[in-house]
Amino acid sequence: MGGLDPDRRDALQRYGHKLGMAFQIADDLLDYVATARSWANRWGADLRQGTVTLPFMLALQDPVVGPELARVLEHQPRGDPITSRS
Repeated sequence: MGGLDPDRRDALQRYGHKLGMAFQIADDLLDYVATARSWANRWGADLRQGTVTLPFMLALQDPVVGPELARVLEHQPRGDPITSRS
């Protein structure tokens, strides 16, 4: 990239950023929708670890889901990985 003109270098930077964001969002969504069989011990790992992800933040902002999710989270301790879900 050292010899590229600034416009091409900026275009590659934007592409890399958007590709990385798309990958991260897909990974975050798999934490909620993947089955144990397809995702092994990873299912629900972000939520159990208290990692705040974009899908989680959006769900909390939803007028229907958000309040219920907040109530559940107040009363549910995070535990060991769930391996038996399918």
